[in-house]
Amino acid sequence: MRVQSPQYLTPQEVNKAIQYYNDKYNISISLMKHGGELLYIFMLECNPNIQKKVYKLLQTRAIDHEEYRQALIFASNVPGEYETWIYCKENNKECIFSWCYSALYNDKDIAFYRATEALRMPLIDSDHYAAHALSLACSALRKNDKKEYFIPNFLQFLSDNCKKTTKSSKSNTNVYEFIKLPNALLKGVEIPQILQQLQLPNDTTPINFKNESLSDFRKRYEQEFEQGYRSCAYGADDKFPSYLKQKTLRLIKRFRDGEIPDDNMHNR
Repeated sequence: MRVQSPQYLTPQEVNKAIQYYNDKYNISISLMKHGGELLYIFMLECNPNIQKKVYKLLQTRAIDHEEYRQALIFASNVPGEYETWIYCKENNKECIFSWCYSALYNDKDIAFYRATEALRMPLIDSDHYAAHALSLACSALRKNDKKEYFIPNFLQFLSDNCKKTTKSSKSNTNVYEFIKLPNALLKGVEIPQILQQLQLPNDTTPINFKNESLSDFRKRYEQEFEQGYRSCAYGADDKFPSYLKQKTLRLIKRFRDGEIPDDNMHNR
């Protein structure tokens, strides 16, 4: 009998986590399926018809809203790996944000923002993809006590902080690569050089209900959480505060071991 890895979350556990966060924060995250089965990211990448159905689903859900956000999580054929799409509608414009580096079909009216290839791979440990996917989704969708998004004007921010992709074709002329991101999306970045590259300098915008800036947040959990080591693409062993590792272990305790830890990880 195969022993389940304690290091990453299964699709069933991810789905439970999604239900938990949807209820806790009154947001809308979905683990995507197609024909009753998991919709894997590689199926989405190579099938324009499925892509069109996903876009249509998002637009249908947003049609009665002037402002709307939805997070979609896709499984990977590699166990434990997941990708997140954030759909955003603002001021009669639409976009999709993803950390995925994929050449996807794109509707001419929907801008698609993604990472460069250099930013895609070294950001996180492979066991923590689910935690990263969930963190991105919750951070992009959550609102503060005034019912305002912690990341206001998300579409405009991406538009102002991107560059046109160098890989162009007739099918992806509306694809861009982001060069900066809102601080709330950077909580799980595990490599200091990447964090410095992506964050806006001197930005003290609150990212959680504690009204902490990203700098305050990272200082606090550096003190609270254990330190980890990993070999990164820059040829050195960097010491990093493993927020995503801790988040993964907390979710495993909650959904696999039946424990109910004090899970306030988005404020952490």
